[in-house]
Amino acid sequence: MTPHLFHEVSAHLLSAEEHGVWCEHMPWWECIIKEPMEFRDGNLVLTDKPGLGLEWKEEALREFAPPVGGSL
Repeated sequence: MTPHLFHEVSAHLLSAEEHGVWCEHMPWWECIIKEPMEFRDGNLVLTDKPGLGLEWKEEALREFAPPVGGSL
């Protein structure tokens, strides 16, 4: 199993998979996450926080939110 993108979620799923190979790291979403996932010795370190362990940067969510009404 080799998940593609969203390593913040994929790493947790992959940790439960007996035949996991690798997890692709794409830092696209790190700008909206308070504490991006830690790397240690080339490995993603899973958090022991509840759920996926993600907390959003509220100011970044507001900055990147689509305009009211949905048009660009």
